[in-house]
Amino acid sequence: MTTFDALPLQEACDTAVAHAIPKQEKEIISVTDALGRVLSDTLVAKKNLPSFNNSAMDGFAFRSRDAGKRLNVARIIFAG
Repeated sequence: MTTFDALPLQEACDTAVAHAIPKQEKEIISVTDALGRVLSDTLVAKKNLPSFNNSAMDGFAFRSRDAGKRLNVARIIFAG
């Protein structure tokens, strides 16, 4: 069995940064081709969607002490 010596986290990060070669060129690509890429500039949306504050979360809330019990739905709150 082979053993390896581990570097302290900060030393490992410093070593990685010291050996990284920054790229200077930029290219415009489709969002569908952007997986695994690095964004080189600030991304700004032309329009907020939706145009109002919205929390689209589905789910249930209950107290931890009520876990495992049969519970009734107290209230339904629709999105928007």
